[in-house]
Amino acid sequence: MIAGAYVRKSDADERSADDGQSIERQREHAAAYAATKGWRLDPACVFADDEVSGGEFKKRPGLTRLLGALAPKPAFGALIVMDQSRLGRDTIRTLSLVQAIQDAGVEIRTSGSGSASGGICSRARARGTAAVGRGRGDGTR
Repeated sequence: MIAGAYVRKSDADERSADDGQSIERQREHAAAYAATKGWRLDPACVFADDEVSGGEFKKRPGLTRLLGALAPKPAFGALIVMDQSRLGRDTIRTLSLVQAIQDAGVEIRTSGSGSASGGICSRARARGTAAVGRGRGDGTR
């Protein structure tokens, strides 16, 4: 399978090369993870946002490119991220982003803990569902 990756860091000081979470290190981890699965990480399908907040969803060129690559049919079957926070820091917007990626038929994986659809993203989805169940958006209290 061909894999893609989304890598992001907020600012130059937040994630340095020394702590293993720089943009380049995230790429390396994604490539290593893909290799353990027998996949090929396509360099053309690595989407990066450097020095961009996870709370920002409109001014992220890498994210915009990723979303554009989903239609009409993505060239990759899995998207590797270091962890959910790389996709976004706003629960509702991140859930929407996860849904768009999965609706395109792309499986989201974290380079540290396996399938996001059975792990980090399902937990985020559960948090969003809990917020709705508290009377926010479903008409109940």
